[in-house]
This record gives sequence, C-alpha cells and structure tokens, in this order.
Amino acid sequence: MNVYSIILKEEARAEISDAYYWYESKQNKLGERFLNKLDDSFISIKNNPKIYAKKYKEMRQAIIDKFPFVNFTV
Repeated sequence: MNVYSIILKEEARAEISDAYYWYESKQNKLGERFLNKLDDSFISIKNNPKIYAKKYKEMRQAIIDKFPFVNFTV
C-alpha cells in the first residue's frame, strides 16, 4: 500500500487561515469546525487520493463537507 503525504503551499496555508478567520467572524467555533472538517479531508486524501474525481489533467478535487471549500490533490 502506498503511503501519501500532504504538502501545503504557502498560498494554501494563507487561504486556509483566511477561511478560518472568516468562519470565526460569522459564528463562534465555526472556524474550528471548518479546520476539523479540513483535517478529516486531509486524512481521507492521504489514505486514498485516487477516490477523488479528476478536475484538470492529474489534479483531483476533494470537497469539504458542509463548507464551500475545496482541496485539490495531484
């Protein structure tokens, strides 16, 4: 079984941070719930990245449950 890892570019880190603060500004602890869902997505991607649909060439898309946020994986 292949072992995969998540590599976040600095731009992705900044976007995640911005999303966290935006959700927190809307409702207390909503940013935390977003980060938890994002972590769940990262775990799923690491375990089986090929279950996600290809959106462009080798780029795949993982939609974050209950949040309008998308992870991309190659």
